[in-house]
Amino acid sequence: MNPDNLFQRYQELQRYVGWTAEDAQRVRYIAGMLESHLMPLIDDFYSEIERHADARKVITGGPVQIERLKGTLHGWLRELLSGPYDSDYVVRRWRAGWRHVEVGLDQIYTNVALSRLRRGLLQAFDDCWTGQPVEALATIRSLNTLLDLDLAIIEDAYQAEHIARLHELALQNARLAAIGQMMTGLAHESGNALARSQSCLEMLAWEVEDRPEALDLIARIQKAQDHLKQLYEDVRGYAAPLKLEREEWELSAVWRQAWENLALRRQGRDAVLAEEAGGLDLHCAVDQFRLEQVFRNILDNSLAACPDPVRIEVKCSATEIAGRPALCVAVRDNGPGLNPEQRCRIFDPFFTTKTKGTGLGMAIAKRIVEAHGGLIAVGPAGGIADSNASPKDANPQSEGAEILIILPREN
Repeated sequence: MNPDNLFQRYQELQRYVGWTAEDAQRVRYIAGMLESHLMPLIDDFYSEIERHADARKVITGGPVQIERLKGTLHGWLRELLSGPYDSDYVVRRWRAGWRHVEVGLDQIYTNVALSRLRRGLLQAFDDCWTGQPVEALATIRSLNTLLDLDLAIIEDAYQAEHIARLHELALQNARLAAIGQMMTGLAHESGNALARSQSCLEMLAWEVEDRPEALDLIARIQKAQDHLKQLYEDVRGYAAPLKLEREEWELSAVWRQAWENLALRRQGRDAVLAEEAGGLDLHCAVDQFRLEQVFRNILDNSLAACPDPVRIEVKCSATEIAGRPALCVAVRDNGPGLNPEQRCRIFDPFFTTKTKGTGLGMAIAKRIVEAHGGLIAVGPAGGIADSNASPKDANPQSEGAEILIILPREN
């Protein structure tokens, strides 16, 4: 929805609840009065979030993120009390609702959080007010109306974005099903054709075995065919429905197997995988084959991105998903990290910085982790690094790249 339409909608809501210029004036009058009470309200607000797992899960950046969010909330409250209640104001409120969908925060927590802030503001007002009781009641009504309008525009944004994403998910699933059917047939038919051409190339190689330049051209054709075949398989694998076969596995065994399967990629390189389990029980109900694919994609990207010496650390910590016990596995390397576009698009299908590759590795990893009921995200160190980066581009002082995988312990 564009800003003009948003503002028109907000003005319609104002008329619906009877908001007037006098209401705005009353709220602005108490803005200075309540200023000194805002930070204690904000500290209380985030202390309460810490007590609730479902609300706390969206804060992934620790104390640094909380301090930043406190500053944002302080600005939000000051703007609430002082206005101006113009188009820019409405757009910022709308973005708050949109952001809740993006980070996976249930809207119910917005409702109760605003209720807690409302109680705090009204209590602060009651402590500070020295005017007439009649005017106090009018001011309280104005403040409550303004808070209701804010909640309405945030909820409107949340519902609009949530519905849009559900619609997009349905379309994506339909597209994937169609792509899967098409690629199954295409991979089968092309596989037969590629097998025939491969046989012909092998016979041709025997005929020209005394001609090195011809053999080199044949080898290039064979390599291109292998790449094309892999492309078909990757697209088909991405589009195919995921059917998990869960068993109890120790996660360290899964990522070690992935590391072992990359032995050829590591050959001749100075590459070390370090582990820090923190004494935790690493057993989870997972599909070992699928999850090994996730770790293999992440580790392979790090090997491609990092100059020697390559240092990759896998660190585990206890966490929760929707109130259930879970494990967070952080995979961090010492490479150059991601630029802003790569951070945003790393899990997008067909996005790649490699000269060779389908751009499906991390998209497939995301599907697998989410099929387990888990989450995968770029970590604060910058995410998986550019897999096509040259060693000369690496910054030795960089924090490197990090991917966070959160998996529930049980189905």
